[in-house]
Amino acid sequence: MLRSLVGSEMCIRDSSNGHDSHFEAERNIDGRIMTGYRWQCVEFSRRWLLERKGLLLPDIPTAAMMFDMKHVECAESATEVAIVSLSLIHI
Repeated sequence: MLRSLVGSEMCIRDSSNGHDSHFEAERNIDGRIMTGYRWQCVEFSRRWLLERKGLLLPDIPTAAMMFDMKHVECAESATEVAIVSLSLIHI
């Protein structure tokens, strides 16, 4: 089913466009921050980090690239936050 809610992770909604070959350029805005194109894994990752940790994921083409990152930005103070292993994204 196109454009359906498939669940949530820690109260962050998780949606699907329902089709692997379909792309809909619908932007998702969280507060005043554009988190990316809805339905993409990088958008979900960016929104999860913002809502759960208050961190901004920079512009990257795929969510998998975040595992190679050395820092992100604090949404509140705009300061750089170093990533130390994967402990940053653990609950």
